Amino acid sequence: MFQRLHTRDHYGGTGLGLAVCQKIVERHGGRLWAESAPGQGSTFHVRLPVIPEA
Repeated sequence: MFQRLHTRDHYGGTGLGLAVCQKIVERHGGRLWAESAPGQGSTFHVRLPVIPEA
């Protein structure tokens, strides 16, 4: 899961950021996804369930 697909020269960082975010969101019953368009970049969406107030 944490295997690098490109060399460090190509992209910086550890590559763990989105994997950690996805684990957190899924643990809370939510969903994380990305949409991208060539030449425009990517948009990341996070959807979490609403918890009623006690």
